[in-house]
Amino acid sequence: MNHLTDLQRLGGDHLPAKSRLCEEGILQVSGPDARAFLQGQFTADLRPLDAARGTPTAWCNAQGRVLWVAWVLTLDDAVLLVLPREEIERLQKRLRLFILRAKVTLLDLSPTWSVLGIESDAPQPAPLTDLLTHAPGTTASADTLLAYRLPGSAPRALVLGPQAALEVFWARSDLPERTSTEWAARDIALGLPRIDASTSEHFLPQQLNLDQLNGVSFDKGCYPGQEIIARLKYRGQVKARLRAGQSAAQPTPGGKLYTLAGGAGRAAGEIVRTAKVDAGWVFSAVIDNEAENALCLDSPTGPVVHLTPYHGG
Repeated sequence: MNHLTDLQRLGGDHLPAKSRLCEEGILQVSGPDARAFLQGQFTADLRPLDAARGTPTAWCNAQGRVLWVAWVLTLDDAVLLVLPREEIERLQKRLRLFILRAKVTLLDLSPTWSVLGIESDAPQPAPLTDLLTHAPGTTASADTLLAYRLPGSAPRALVLGPQAALEVFWARSDLPERTSTEWAARDIALGLPRIDASTSEHFLPQQLNLDQLNGVSFDKGCYPGQEIIARLKYRGQVKARLRAGQSAAQPTPGGKLYTLAGGAGRAAGEIVRTAKVDAGWVFSAVIDNEAENALCLDSPTGPVVHLTPYHGG
């Protein structure tokens, strides 16, 4: 395999596509206390959010380790959390432990709502009429649909809403259809974090680059893990960051990466997310900043994998 060929292509400027993201779910949080409740639970500052602005965020345990990463949008007086569908029930159960007397209602919209991924530098049907030319984090709504411009320079967005309305939008878009796996591979190449049960509570938000995506606030007040997360910013150094890589062998989320056998053979990182591509697999992993760009998968003598170069941060 010509290593990094697929990864470099995926990390390119533009890959026109529309994808059905069936693995994504939507949790609606509503009620008079919904915004204040979530403000005290998640890492991002949710106060600036409105009909024109969304954000990535994380929910952490008391040790500052990330349990969930979500995209946060608003819809009228409700807040929508977009995250892996298989994680919705687990998140609901955990949030209910903290609601207590707050006037907050949780509703899984996944049975009736869906999520699409869109990438294009050409005009698209509403609500994406001109959203993809706007700054990352911008949102727009039309015809019961809500769209969110993803972080990064690539013109990519999530579109969510009732399934019937999404089908109309899908039919009106003339973009080439790509699988959700192809969309995931593009996410990986562009550095977007995602956590599932296999990697829950393994990483600090900064290790997933959420601080660089405006998904962490250091001055909004208390939330679970806030003291540890802030200490890392003000007193410490983020010694490992999310990076992308490519492998001929299949990596597994939660799997370890090691320095080459000629070195110390020490653990240098952990796989976060994977996706199948033509020449093998691409993956994201939290990697020691000083690690070399070629590592071994699963053991110090395992298959060699290749990372994109690290440029600091």
